[in-house]
Amino acid sequence: PEEPGTLDLAIALAEVEDADLILANDPDADRLAVAVKRGLGWERLTGDEIGVLLGSYLMESGAAGSLASTIVSSSLLAKLAAADGRTCHMTLTGFKWLARAADGSGSPLLFAYEEALGYAVNSKIRDKDGISAGLVFAEMVGGLDEGQTVDNLLTAIYTEHGYHFTSQRSARFEGEDPMAQMEELMGSLRLNPPSMIGPANVESTVDLIDGTSEYSPSNVLIYNLDGGRVIIRPSGTEPKIKAYIEAIDADGDTAKDRLSKLEAAVAGMLTG
Repeated sequence: PEEPGTLDLAIALAEVEDADLILANDPDADRLAVAVKRGLGWERLTGDEIGVLLGSYLMESGAAGSLASTIVSSSLLAKLAAADGRTCHMTLTGFKWLARAADGSGSPLLFAYEEALGYAVNSKIRDKDGISAGLVFAEMVGGLDEGQTVDNLLTAIYTEHGYHFTSQRSARFEGEDPMAQMEELMGSLRLNPPSMIGPANVESTVDLIDGTSEYSPSNVLIYNLDGGRVIIRPSGTEPKIKAYIEAIDADGDTAKDRLSKLEAAVAGMLTG
């Protein structure tokens, strides 16, 4: 449901019906997309925005349990969990990791999500499920006070914990041996680690190629920045290298500007 154009008919119908919210599943209904009216048009929420809203709502319900997210998703959910006195488990990408994130911890898994529109809102369903996630999102919106919007909820979260804006960039590799090209680029990044990405200093670099005490070996580079993060990894299904970008600041305009500059710098990194 994240592909451009897939919500066009839903948006047209929402305009006719004067709707407030669009919820959409993909054909096998394991993911959830959301669009809201902003000004004169409709805008999709990012996977991270949906994840933060669902996680915050479920914690406010008072239900017990920990949360989980992936290393390529926004760092904001972990901050919300910490503020509520809960654990937020961080995993590699994929629900094969997220579904087991709380196993052995003694605490049930209240909520898990990954930025690619996958959400688990029911501990009895040990996988991402777009239908139950859509129901919980609708319940959350249905409980809003008159005149309040989803954006009001997001703004309240950002005001307390900082604006966290995320995006993705990717580079596709063509030719006879795209895998070799991808390996060459990842190798070059390892041999020549950046000290800055765009306007941001690289405070630390984490390479998961050999694994750590927390993570199994994975071809992932994590750059922790002054005011954000960049994570780079090859796709597991396509001849692409993907970059996940996060910009953080107490001021929303500053965070947006930083995200734009990081996107431009990362695009250059992915082309070698």
